Amino acid sequence: MHGIQQKGASNRFTLPFAVAALVFCLTGASAVARAADPASLLEQARTSASQLRQDTDQMQGFANSNLSWKSHGQQINMIKEHVNKLGDLLSQMHEARGDASHTQQQAIDRISPLLEEIASNTTAVINHLNEHPNRTWNPNYKNYVAENARLTTELSGAINDFVEYDRTKSRMEELEQKLSQGS
Repeated sequence: MHGIQQKGASNRFTLPFAVAALVFCLTGASAVARAADPASLLEQARTSASQLRQDTDQMQGFANSNLSWKSHGQQINMIKEHVNKLGDLLSQMHEARGDASHTQQQAIDRISPLLEEIASNTTAVINHLNEHPNRTWNPNYKNYVAENARLTTELSGAINDFVEYDRTKSRMEELEQKLSQGS
């Protein structure tokens, strides 16, 4: 299962796939070769990044409240799921890189380090919950949560900008072709 797992009666969480999946996708490797449209993958990444941003914003609210560590654990589980999904999409984008436009290749290059840092911070949040489940008030914990919110806002904005630029460029090319045919 890709979710955070509670082990036995302990309060321990694990992040078994997020970092491994991200490292896996950064190499451009995949268990299943897929021929996907880079623009479509970028659109899917846009949706996932938006969901991730909403979840990290909510987690930041949790860090400033008195919610139980279990609520934090459930929220970080959702965040981890989105990180994993984005890692899979990024892996597919790396595979489709040869068919990608220059702008789409730039998007891949921009997304990779941001997602890697988000995965690292997510792991830090999980590690903190493992080691100190009743210390969600801890400044280090709050800093990791806040940094994840900041990074996911940056990631979501960057992906959105690349998608919008790509759409606008395609629309301009269509109009240019239409105008040249009318001459």
